[in-house]
Amino acid sequence: RGAAGAVGAIPGLKEPPPRRANQGVQRVVVRAGDLSTSPHLVKGVEAHELVAGAENGDPWAAMPAHRRCADRCEHADGDPPRVPAGVPARVPVVIVGGGPAGLLLARLLHMDGIDSVVLERQTREHVMGRIRAGVMEWGTADTLRAAGAGERMDRHGMVHDGVGLSFSGRHVRVDFKGLTGKGVMVYGQTQVTRDLYDVVDRTGVPVVDCAEDVTPHDVTGTAPYVTFTRDGATHRIDCDHVAGCDGFHGVSRTLVPPTVLRTYERVYPFGWLGILSETPPVDKELVYAHSERGFALCSMRHSMLSRYYVQCPLDDTVDDWPDGRFW
Repeated sequence: RGAAGAVGAIPGLKEPPPRRANQGVQRVVVRAGDLSTSPHLVKGVEAHELVAGAENGDPWAAMPAHRRCADRCEHADGDPPRVPAGVPARVPVVIVGGGPAGLLLARLLHMDGIDSVVLERQTREHVMGRIRAGVMEWGTADTLRAAGAGERMDRHGMVHDGVGLSFSGRHVRVDFKGLTGKGVMVYGQTQVTRDLYDVVDRTGVPVVDCAEDVTPHDVTGTAPYVTFTRDGATHRIDCDHVAGCDGFHGVSRTLVPPTVLRTYERVYPFGWLGILSETPPVDKELVYAHSERGFALCSMRHSMLSRYYVQCPLDDTVDDWPDGRFW
């Protein structure tokens, strides 16, 4: 699915010659500026990992990430909405979903000389503001490098050669580097998304934000196409293939024939409470802990930004977790 099927083709990929015209988990964040002697838990996902676009001259950078897509796509002071110029009516591949999987796939296709269009339901600011995972296996890091999206990762990411497991009063370190010859890369998914947006924008791959009611048609036939609405108008793109990179809850999964779709699922009867905190990590490597109170994870984004999770009941709210209880 998505970029996963293309990963094996990475080694040896080269830039093509010039071509002719053609998202229960409950999250909490500690916001910058809200920190005094003790961090405050606040609702939202706007802070440390939300990358402002002002440095790139983005006129929408100051707009809060939680604004509705319709608000974001309206004209502001006469400025046009962010619509990629020259979106073609037909491409070999339409990619549904503008997260890391869809963007990486678009980049890999472009490197192999194959045109695509990415359709994303949310605003770019919303996608860039989502707080997600922050640890990548080494093969993923190598894939990003080969795709031309690894320069910032190598400058700002943190290489970990192992991980700690704490349970039954013991702490055991698993030596990834010693056992496999490779470590892992600590680098937030928000930053990966930013890097992939930069590279697809630079190479001219069309990304259509605020594409609502995305519907693939005739995906098992000989002439598939995708329809979507934007700014109140309905659009259609014909293609040879539709790549569903819109996740478990996306529309693509619902269109996979039952004879093909296989789902493996384990449902856990609890939730996670997560925070970002402007505090040093508790250890130099990640710690996965288990006790009679459940699971906890001590992760990080860099030397002064920690990411913590604790297990909690599914019906807990942010108000059930004041600072004192969490810390």
